Amino acid sequence: MKYLITTLLLIFSGTFCYGAVLDGKTLAEAAIHYDKMSENPDATPNFHAGLFLGYVGGLADELFPNSGIPKDVSIKQINKIFSKFLKNNPKKWHRSGNVLFRMSIKEAFPEAKL
Repeated sequence: MKYLITTLLLIFSGTFCYGAVLDGKTLAEAAIHYDKMSENPDATPNFHAGLFLGYVGGLADELFPNSGIPKDVSIKQINKIFSKFLKNNPKKWHRSGNVLFRMSIKEAFPEAKL
């Protein structure tokens, strides 16, 4: 049993660490790929667009249940909000993606409880 727990911890610890080290610059570059993909439905999805979608989707799933953000806000809208925030705030790219995401949501929805 202890080997199973150790194995699971090793597998999942890498996943959590990778998400924690994404900074604004990395996500801003990924957002460019996402924007291109969302503007052209025939575009081939790539790693960077998927990284952006997965990162934003994961944070949204974590934050939204009790955040006070209107229920009719779609994940596509959240992706656009975060992408625009990154594009408009290059001086903040040194900060972690998690912090920047929360800042973008707070800017778009001041009533949000994050």
